[in-house]
Amino acid sequence: MNLGIRRRLGAVAWGVGLVVALIWTGQRGGSAHVRGIGWAPPVHVSPYEPGQVESLDVDLHDLVQAGQVVARLDDTPLVEEREVISAQLLAAQEAQANEAVAEARRFAQGREASLLDRAAVATQLMEDQALLSALQEQLSIEQDLLENRATSIQMVLDLQHQIRVVEARITAGREALRVATEAASAADERYAATPQANQWEVVSVARMLEAIDGRISRMELHSTIDGQVTAIYATPGEVVQPSQPVLQVRRVSTDEVVAWAPASAAARLQPGQTARVVRADGEVHEARIISVGRGVQPLPLSLLVDPQRVEFGVPVRLVLNQGAIAPDEPVAVRL
Repeated sequence: MNLGIRRRLGAVAWGVGLVVALIWTGQRGGSAHVRGIGWAPPVHVSPYEPGQVESLDVDLHDLVQAGQVVARLDDTPLVEEREVISAQLLAAQEAQANEAVAEARRFAQGREASLLDRAAVATQLMEDQALLSALQEQLSIEQDLLENRATSIQMVLDLQHQIRVVEARITAGREALRVATEAASAADERYAATPQANQWEVVSVARMLEAIDGRISRMELHSTIDGQVTAIYATPGEVVQPSQPVLQVRRVSTDEVVAWAPASAAARLQPGQTARVVRADGEVHEARIISVGRGVQPLPLSLLVDPQRVEFGVPVRLVLNQGAIAPDEPVAVRL
């Protein structure tokens, strides 16, 4: 093969390579290949207040469901305290009932007294009205006798004086009856609206009882997620403090991935953009970006190429469109 042919073949090969390089670069579109892991942080099951572990209802590696009781604390001290508060509630209710009866009796007595006063005034008024009628009839008779000179003028004057006295008593009696009637009506209204005994003491003790019931119910520790028991930190008989983990639960799979991208590549990433997650066995999952972190952070130890050299990147959170991967599973992500 002469030199000219070689040159022509070399030029063709170089041109083909250039075209392939241009096509490959265009397909990449500035994409970045980064490392990531399956994102499923563990959940620690902890008590709200100090207590002694009474029992563990699950064992290591058991599968649990959200809301399932996984451990119990000894509630004996709280049950004893509840008995005391229950007795206080009964005492408060009894005291309230006695106070209500006494208050009602006192108002009833006042109402009865008002009614008796009104009845006495009304009776006296009727007696005065009857007396006035009798005196007026007797005056009429005496006036007829006086015309016939059968009686004295003094008798007529005495009757007229008695009539004026009775009329004055009747006027005063009517006013007294009005006042007695108003007093009786007011007593009726007070009796109908007899104030109840102090209920706030009963309410206060009842709220204390509800609070202690809530504390007793929280002696049962529940899992908040579906997953697997991955660690047990306390054993029955051990005293634990608030927020001290008793055990750990973790999901067995996840559809979320956290990848660490170089700062230069993270600048163009936006939530909603598509990505591809590639597992170690070559399985590919389509995904989309949920959020992009601010600033660089160190990569997890499981993703470091050299454990002695710390690497940094901007965290990018993604969710798989379908399927799931294992928590902390190393994956390759094409952004």
